[in-house]
Amino acid sequence: MTKIKICGITRPYDAQLAGEYGAKMIGMIFYDKSPRFISNSVAEKIVRILPDEILPVGVFVNPTLEEISSIINATGIKALQIHGKYAIEELGKLNLPIIQAYSIGNKSDFSSLRGNGSDYFLLDNKELNTYGGTGKAFDWKLIPSDLRTDRMILAGGINIENVAKAISIINPAFLDISSGVESSPGIKDKMKLKQLLNAVDRANDRF
Repeated sequence: MTKIKICGITRPYDAQLAGEYGAKMIGMIFYDKSPRFISNSVAEKIVRILPDEILPVGVFVNPTLEEISSIINATGIKALQIHGKYAIEELGKLNLPIIQAYSIGNKSDFSSLRGNGSDYFLLDNKELNTYGGTGKAFDWKLIPSDLRTDRMILAGGINIENVAKAISIINPAFLDISSGVESSPGIKDKMKLKQLLNAVDRANDRF
């Protein structure tokens, strides 16, 4: 059964809604060049109100270990999503689940993935100088069959129009959704959230 991670959360209200509608992970972005950047104080409020069954994930781009440690202490995030290069061995010292993100443009982009030692790996569309939230899907047919496992998170342009297709073709552990449920960057739309999570439930029942 495919689960849902709603990423780019910037408001406690949106986090609550996503949880009520069935999301199992909430992503908050600690990259100050992102339009979905969140402050430590707001992130801490979100973590505090989430029930235990929803995992609050901090999203980082080329971070230092010190930066991550500081934000963990300030917010209470319980998992890490890393974009860019970083040693999994170093991150392992933090004793939190790790999602390593990979940007996919062609088959060669999978070459470094097979040795991945993180808890999950996330596949997103490759777009120059952009990290996540592009609203564009890559060609899912590029994903090798041996990588379609219970560690895979599929991202990039997921919305109500293609969510059933993603589940039927790829059947990932999680779908990562951000712009597909927004009214503007970082602001989630209640109706889009509800419709998309309902569509996921229907697709899981069918496939």
